[in-house]
Amino acid sequence: MHAIATVSMNTVAAIDEPGPGNMHHAFEIQHGASSTKLQFQKGARADAGSTPGVMMDDLLAIVQDCLSRAQEGPFNCTDNAQALLHVKGARMYLARRVAARMAAGVLGKSVPLESAEVAPEFPTRPE
Repeated sequence: MHAIATVSMNTVAAIDEPGPGNMHHAFEIQHGASSTKLQFQKGARADAGSTPGVMMDDLLAIVQDCLSRAQEGPFNCTDNAQALLHVKGARMYLARRVAARMAAGVLGKSVPLESAEVAPEFPTRPE
């Protein structure tokens, strides 16, 4: 199990070993006496043995919806606005990645693209 730091009162952990892309694909969120499991897509959808699941953009779309609605109600604030701006930015870059993979003919396949082909202005790993 790999613990993931959050600022909520929940406990979040990856509950699998890193797989394709060096990423964890199964997570558990403990909230009080209950928990929720989350399964990300593991492997390309067309690959035999891949595990179907949610995509990163699915979760970001939910967060964007929640923040947008909060901004339309009594909980609007600068922090929510900034969080919303950055979630939209994250979704934009994921969409750019999808577009680049489509253009290269590798969307849905277990074929990596060089990071320079996707977003040359960003390093591949935090420094």
